[in-house]
Amino acid sequence: MTEPTIPMLPIHKGTFFAHNVPNLVLHEMDEAVQMSVSIGSSYIAAGVRLIPDKEQKITIRIDQFAKSIKAFARPEAVWGMLPTIHVYIYTQNDRGTEYLYTIIPGGIAIGRNTEELLTTGFLTWQPQQVETTTDQPQYITVVKSRQYSSLAISSRLTATNGQTYTKEVEKINTADSYHQISVGFRDIWASFCVENNLTPLSYDVFGTATLSDGTTKTPRPYPQRYILRAPKYNDTCFGFVNTLGGFDTFMATGKIILKPQGDIQTFVNGNEETEVENDYTSHWEASTGHIDTERMAMLIQDFLKSSERWLLANNTWQKIIVDEYKVEHTALELNAYTFKYHLAKKDEHRYFQRQDLPEVKLPTQYFKHDDIAI
Repeated sequence: MTEPTIPMLPIHKGTFFAHNVPNLVLHEMDEAVQMSVSIGSSYIAAGVRLIPDKEQKITIRIDQFAKSIKAFARPEAVWGMLPTIHVYIYTQNDRGTEYLYTIIPGGIAIGRNTEELLTTGFLTWQPQQVETTTDQPQYITVVKSRQYSSLAISSRLTATNGQTYTKEVEKINTADSYHQISVGFRDIWASFCVENNLTPLSYDVFGTATLSDGTTKTPRPYPQRYILRAPKYNDTCFGFVNTLGGFDTFMATGKIILKPQGDIQTFVNGNEETEVENDYTSHWEASTGHIDTERMAMLIQDFLKSSERWLLANNTWQKIIVDEYKVEHTALELNAYTFKYHLAKKDEHRYFQRQDLPEVKLPTQYFKHDDIAI
């Protein structure tokens, strides 16, 4: 029996984005095969019989298996091993062959190289230089390439006096591991600046990769720069799972308008109508404010494509549902988008912190009793 031939693709122990994983095609097959598929330790198919088509080919839709893998990303630091799809193919006279697909739950443009992205960049769509506030959460997501034996993530602070300071943020030694690292200013530089009486200007986050022969490449991945700015009155921070499988944040600087909706149910008893239920639900219409670069526009478009979105309110991430959006984009011009959202977990409760009142301020001029209207 002729052993099935497999196309010369980087399939064996390859790392792929879920939306870019190639399908497995067996050629010159003259008999049926048995297939078992597992993701991690969980079997999703066992002993399935596959029959060749008229061209003696058997196509196994790896992309369909990959769609069942959920993203790791969420608004916090995350670490985990990437899931691997195990496909085991065997015939009656064959001991079998196993194919391993390590999956990143995201996708990149057709024709782009996954390994190049993993060795040079983070899983973010933010502009490589982005303005941020000292309070805005920031996350860098990295998957260590198999080309590197280890990867160190560092940050370099630049102060207004021209001095620079560098510290290591995280060391990664495990291949095919997913690392979402909190790199907001408060996470890595706030206390250092207070202790050393520094006024920060900006900071970079970058990697130093060590190859198997002990040589290093710096910076790999290339830096992500955060330029600090003063907060604005209308700043509203949103976060989302991006199409690379990482987590991005951006600051909307336009107006936020409350537009509540809800139905009221009533019943009539005699001549009197009574309200039974009031489904008042807060909806907000948000404006991004002026979008001044194409890269920032792409970031917010990615937010609108996401199905996992959050709002940062009172230092707490709350999941939101986007009801509708309006996007009109003209290249190389200032643009602004609007979108309407509500909380995924309805919460119409209120809370106000009371405090002691100041002393009553007496008027500087005395009035006659007749001058005061009572």
